[in-house]
Amino acid sequence: MERELAHYRALFALSAALTAVLDTEGRVTVAADGWRSVVGIDPRAIVGRPFSSVVHPDDAASAEEMLTVLTRAEVVAAHELRLVTPDRGIRSLRCSAARDVASGLVYLVAHDITDLRSTEAAANAAREKAVQASSVKSRFLANMSHEIRTPMNAIIGMTSLVLDTTLTTEQREYLEIVQNSAESLLTIVNDLLDISKIEAGRLTINEVDFELRDCLRSCLAPLALRAKQKGLEFSVSVTGNVADSVRGDPVRLRQIITNLVNNAVKFTHAGSVRVSVSRDDGDASQVLVSVEDTGIGIPEAMQVDIFEAFLQADDSTTKHFGGTGLGLTICREIAELMGGRVWLKSEPGKGSTFSFTARLTNAAFWFDQSLVPKREDLGVLVPHAPPIDKTLRVLVAEDNPTNTKLVVRLLEKLGCQVVAVVNGALALAAATTSVFDLVLMDMQMPEMDGVEATRRIREWEGATHRHVPIVALTANAMKADADACLGAGMDDFLTKPIERALLSNLIERLRGQRTEANASGTQDARGTAG
Repeated sequence: MERELAHYRALFALSAALTAVLDTEGRVTVAADGWRSVVGIDPRAIVGRPFSSVVHPDDAASAEEMLTVLTRAEVVAAHELRLVTPDRGIRSLRCSAARDVASGLVYLVAHDITDLRSTEAAANAAREKAVQASSVKSRFLANMSHEIRTPMNAIIGMTSLVLDTTLTTEQREYLEIVQNSAESLLTIVNDLLDISKIEAGRLTINEVDFELRDCLRSCLAPLALRAKQKGLEFSVSVTGNVADSVRGDPVRLRQIITNLVNNAVKFTHAGSVRVSVSRDDGDASQVLVSVEDTGIGIPEAMQVDIFEAFLQADDSTTKHFGGTGLGLTICREIAELMGGRVWLKSEPGKGSTFSFTARLTNAAFWFDQSLVPKREDLGVLVPHAPPIDKTLRVLVAEDNPTNTKLVVRLLEKLGCQVVAVVNGALALAAATTSVFDLVLMDMQMPEMDGVEATRRIREWEGATHRHVPIVALTANAMKADADACLGAGMDDFLTKPIERALLSNLIERLRGQRTEANASGTQDARGTAG
């Protein structure tokens, strides 16, 4: 028996693995040659020593804990310990141990996982660096978006105001060129920002309540005018089973529709462009939008490629028609994020039909939606001028003088009385001492930003039982910005450049709500003055 045991010990000692036998006191009685070949430790140097003294001093307690556990259990697996090698290097070991019940001896097997841990550490460091780089990029994109949108808001808005005045034919032609060029530049900037967010996996959907037919009307009105100028027939139909009040992302929905319709008008020289909106027969929670044109069409071989970034039907397309080649890629990504998809049917020389689905659930607004009549079609797409009603009072919080002048003038043309302040602190003071029907709040302002001002206004309203609608009107167009505004208690989120149709619709809704409230003798949205 002793001779057999000696043989086993000899074989054990020659093993290339990190193995050892510990006695009942936790001392090493046998150590395999693997300790020398793997980690450079002479096995004879550790025989007779407590195993806890072999490992790294900081892990001695963990080694003792492992042996303590073995007094209550027969096996311990995946216990990680470190040790210091003769050349002072640190090695990481994953240890497994088993206790022989009869003798009380502990059999230990260790695996060197130093390289694995180094690889994991490098991967974690690279991942953290990538996250930091992505965060820096996101902040840069958000700042760039804000810095570009602020002057573009003034250029497009002021040009629009001048076009409302009496001009010579030559002056009108020049200003329309300025306006169209500015809008084209804004589209390119938006495409580049969106494709950057797609590449970073940061293109997101913001869900809010909105009025679908108003959304369609405001985005299709300028495109209908453009089609008319080209001599095209333009029509829009919305089936009766499509709700007025829906929940989803109106900005992204408008983006897809605008892109598809703009393409249809651009690539159609004669004939028609037709837009139809209905509920998807296969899924009642989805809206189906189709844009049909009689334009140049797309060869079958290119019908998949056009959804890829930077590709159009052929290289001459960009030269002849302009554009970034990113629009359809962005449309596809947005539709998928909204729970839908994009597809097309096309034949060269006969036209194309682009269709997409998006999940839009029914929703209720913060204003009385019953005041908005349901229409089976959109009728005339150009918004009618609202009646002048000087009783509607609007507080504008905006620190940029040019943008302030623009918003004030637009609101005055919509029949509003306007009070303008230059920071959130003054907005808070005005909202808590005067009565307003609406507050348009910029996000970035000195002294107090719009988010904090809104939060404090809502806190003050909690004790006064008042609620004034607060709508963000900001050049910050990222989802995180919208979330911050809505989280602070704002009722809606509009981005710059200001779209006059959206602003007009907002004022018309509030005016209708006031009229209805006054007619019924109930308290209106402003509540009572505090």
